[in-house]
Formats: sequence, structure tokens, C-alpha cells
Amino acid sequence: MNAEQLKKQRERTEKQIERYLEELDEADRREEGEMRPTAEQIQDAIARLRQRQKKLDQAQVELAACEAQSDAGAGARVGLTDPDCVMLKGKAGALAGYNVQHAVDAQHKFIVAHEVTTCANDHTSLEPTALQAKEALKADTLTALADTGYANGEQAQACEEQGITPVVRMPQVANTRDSKLYAKGRFTYDGQSDTYRCPAGELLRRYKRDQTSKTDYYWTPACAGCAHKAHCTKSERRSIARSWFAAAAERADQRARRAPWLMRLRSATAEHPFGNLKAMLPGGFALRGLLKVKGEMALAVLTYNLKRAMAVLGMDQLIQRLRMRSVLNYT
Repeated sequence: MNAEQLKKQRERTEKQIERYLEELDEADRREEGEMRPTAEQIQDAIARLRQRQKKLDQAQVELAACEAQSDAGAGARVGLTDPDCVMLKGKAGALAGYNVQHAVDAQHKFIVAHEVTTCANDHTSLEPTALQAKEALKADTLTALADTGYANGEQAQACEEQGITPVVRMPQVANTRDSKLYAKGRFTYDGQSDTYRCPAGELLRRYKRDQTSKTDYYWTPACAGCAHKAHCTKSERRSIARSWFAAAAERADQRARRAPWLMRLRSATAEHPFGNLKAMLPGGFALRGLLKVKGEMALAVLTYNLKRAMAVLGMDQLIQRLRMRSVLNYT
């Protein structure tokens, strides 16, 4: 819950307690034989609400501490059921839970790496997941296929530095201020001159470098008298932002565009195991707390991989290999 939701819950709980206290007074005056809640039942309900009230009070303290220690401000949240979970956005709307990452090998469809995170999205998960898969496979190089949610230039560059080739489609960026104005994709970047060419043919040069966000900004004084200005910007001039890692993101996007079959391979490889995991955990995780949820997911992944190994090797071959491994480890 955020601060506003917590406030509403506290008010609702207080009103419920007041209503039950009034019913308790009525129960003392009620004639015997009336089919209404008994005093004992009302007292039990009040006791549960008192416990709820204590929980909300504790949540209020935790929320205040969270707001004081971070820049989240009004966006800060606290979990009443599971303090470790985060708010995730899905097709069905927002829900509280955990973000599960996994890497699947394209040959046999084994889950070779997985992790349970408290990241609200996949934006920073490409390099750590791909690197974990590379180490698990003991591979010198690796090609990592991922969907648009993993598009992140800094992550793509980190992958390349680790001998991992990322293949990730970049999202189509519209004009964030007005969809009727020129999108950023209409501006062409030239790496040699470090300039952008706008739809009107003018050059945009770098005028600012932001060390904090690791972003450069480009503009041109030609905007003032440009015939395209009404279609380009409502500001005094058009400014284009470029991340320091944009080149790596563009390379990952170009690989995906040159070989569209790789995205189909990604879907056929990663989605089926994920569907199996969801079937093994109907309704979500049964446990609470990040450490316990990690253990629950590890058991689900182990179960999936054992079933997959039986399908690939057959039961006899699987048992034989497990016995060989046990003997080798023992000696």
C-alpha cells in the first residue's frame, strides 16, 4: 500500500471497530433468542480488527522510514502481507509479487539460470541473467535473445564486454509530448561527427553532457526559422537526448531486425518453460519473504528440469547419468 491507501485502510478499520462496539452495546440490551451476532462473536471480530489496526500502525512507521531513506516520496509502498514484495505491472493490471528471471537453452529447453528479484521490471536483468547462464554452461561466448522489455543500452554493452551477444528489439519511441510531432526515429545519428540530422536536413550538435544520467543532448539554432517547426516541436527548439550506451542498444536492435527468426526462436524457447512454471505454482507463490520465495522457485525449476531431462534422455539414461555423477563426486 502507498500512503493514501494506508490512510483509507486505517479509517475503514476504525469505523468498523466503532460499529462493532455499538453492536456490542445493543447485544447487552437484546432479548434472548434473537438471531443476531452474540457478544462473544462481536468481541472476536473487534479483537481481529485491533490486530489489523496494530499491523496498519506498524506499516505506517515502515512507510515513513521508507520515504525518509529514499527518493520514492509519494510513490513509496509497504507490504502488509509480504514486506519484501514489489508492485509489478502486468496485462491484468498491477499486483504485488516478485519478478522471476530465467534463461533457457535453445537446444534442449533446459532452464540453465534463474533468479527471483524485487525489480519492478526487466530493464536491468539482461546482463546478470545472461552472465549466470554463460557461467552455468561454461561457454566462452553466448547469444542472448530477449524481448523488448530488456532493451537497455547499458545492459547490452555490459553483455558485449562479457562475451555475450545481445539480440533485443528496441521499442518504437514516439514523441513523448505530442504523438503528432516528429518521433525521435526521424532523426539520424552520425557517430563520426557526433551529430543528428533532422527531417529538415539541419545538423543538431551536442550542447550538454549529463554525467548523472549518462546522457548527451543535441539541438540546432536553425529551429527558430525552420518550416518544419510546427511538425517537430512546440518548444523554442527541438532537443534530442542520446544515452552513452545507445550504440550498444542499436547494435542489439539491428541484430534482431536482420534476423527476425531469432525473435520467434526466443518465444518458442522461453515461453513454454515459463508456462510450465506458472502451472506448477497455480495462484502464485505459496510462501512469503524473498529468501523463501527463492527456495520455492528453485524447487519448481528443479522439477521442470528433471521432467525435461526424462523427456530428452529417458528414465534409464537419466538414472545412469545421475549414478555416474554420484560416483565421480564421491571419489
